Amino acid sequence: MRWYFRHADLHCGQYRQYFYFRRIAPSRYNLVPNLLIPFVGAISTLYVMYQAFFVALWGSGFETGRSVVYFCVILFVLLVALVPFVGHHWPARLRGAAPVEAEDISDEP
Repeated sequence: MRWYFRHADLHCGQYRQYFYFRRIAPSRYNLVPNLLIPFVGAISTLYVMYQAFFVALWGSGFETGRSVVYFCVILFVLLVALVPFVGHHWPARLRGAAPVEAEDISDEP
């Protein structure tokens, strides 16, 4: 089960790569490393997650398989819905400065 969440994080990283360079540092955006490579990575990660998680667990009954799939899908939908909710109710949390450890390389003055 732990590997599923590692792959889910890796999959989300493919999207972060694209959005970071399109929104935060557009002058450093390059088609191949910032769009094509993450796209191939996202597609391959989705395929591996689908085959190894959903297909394998779906056939093993509700108690040991389908219930896990249902829980993970519901959790994923809730976490995805949390982003616009936070953006609507507390927009400063999503528009704030970079964390202390992060390097500020935004193109904005």
